Amino acid sequence: MKAINFQANMLTGRLSERDAKRYFSLFGWFAFIFTAVSSAAVSIIGGVVSKLAPDVYSHWLFAQALSPIAFYAIALPIALIPLSMLPTLTPHKIKMPLRDWWQGLCICLALMMIGNYVSGFILTLIESYTGLKTQNPIEAVVSKIPLWGTFLFVVVIAPILEEIVFRGILCKRLLPLGEGYAVALSAACFALLHGNFYQLFYAFTLGCFFSFVYVKTGKLRYTILYHMAINFVGGFISPIIYKKADLEGLAESFTVHAGNIFPLIAFLWYWILTTLAAVFGIVIIIKKRRSFYLCQGAIPPPKGQAIKCIITSSGIIASLVLFALILSGSVIR
Repeated sequence: MKAINFQANMLTGRLSERDAKRYFSLFGWFAFIFTAVSSAAVSIIGGVVSKLAPDVYSHWLFAQALSPIAFYAIALPIALIPLSMLPTLTPHKIKMPLRDWWQGLCICLALMMIGNYVSGFILTLIESYTGLKTQNPIEAVVSKIPLWGTFLFVVVIAPILEEIVFRGILCKRLLPLGEGYAVALSAACFALLHGNFYQLFYAFTLGCFFSFVYVKTGKLRYTILYHMAINFVGGFISPIIYKKADLEGLAESFTVHAGNIFPLIAFLWYWILTTLAAVFGIVIIIKKRRSFYLCQGAIPPPKGQAIKCIITSSGIIASLVLFALILSGSVIR
């Protein structure tokens, strides 16, 4: 579908309120269609396979392959229809020095740790005041599939596909508004599409950093490597160490068994190294805070009315309602 020719007002250098709402709405409809169609595809395909081939349905490989197929093979082509109406801006390609990449990895660990603490605090409040139970989807996934399957789907496939969509596609369509909008909106969509409170906050903070790196370097390989590294640490190594160390059993009995001494030592070293790296990441953020600048786009929204244009656009409203329903469903267990 042909892109709409959005033009800034000659006097203000900005979009009109009407065009800004239209721009945000098309982005919102992308998020809505992407989520709704993928959810429907998972339900329909899962329902059909469960009746026709129950053995296939119960196999972990089917469950892991179903979501990528539903999201990226079925929902994405349809969701790209409204998104293709937005103009595209490709960021300039700049090489990132190896030292900067390693410092960025420490920043990622810091953002992941902060996001986890926020998630834990919010979920504790929800469980305390509502009596509802929640489940960590990462633990549920890892506990049901072999290690090589976890590595393949969590560490390799998911980062590649997600970075292509949320950075490679979304950021390019949002950059005409400005780098700030590309970073914040792509990260918000990335976080909300995870569909649960456990991942919501750190997915947003990490999504902001991934998007920032992409708009400043124009290279997906940097963000893919960051994403892979974080999923390896948080979604692959961490669950293995926690399970081997039997921390829940230790908390209940306060007894260390001979069989979990080495796993406990491994957990201690894991915690020390990731904490030190996260602290170093926070120090880097503070020291280099002035380098995290975002440039204005060629067609920014009207000054002082961006939030109003976002929250009053039809596509954004529809997607937020859908995301609210999905998030509420992730809490009620």
